[in-house]
Amino acid sequence: MTLDIDTWPGLSTYIEIEGPSEDAVRVTAEALGFDFAHASYGSVDEVYLAVLNRDILTEVTLTFATFPEQV
Repeated sequence: MTLDIDTWPGLSTYIEIEGPSEDAVRVTAEALGFDFAHASYGSVDEVYLAVLNRDILTEVTLTFATFPEQV
């Protein structure tokens, strides 16, 4: 299992749980007290599209300076 705390410009900090299977991720999430029903799936560019309607793959740079507030 891999756990990362991710901070990206414009997004709230979140925990990323990666593992060999969905079941392993589910068990880890529940052991940490997270509700798996609130989980998000996919890469960070998909999160930007879903949360901020921004396609970061088309942007030349992505910095904290271009995002004055976190959501």
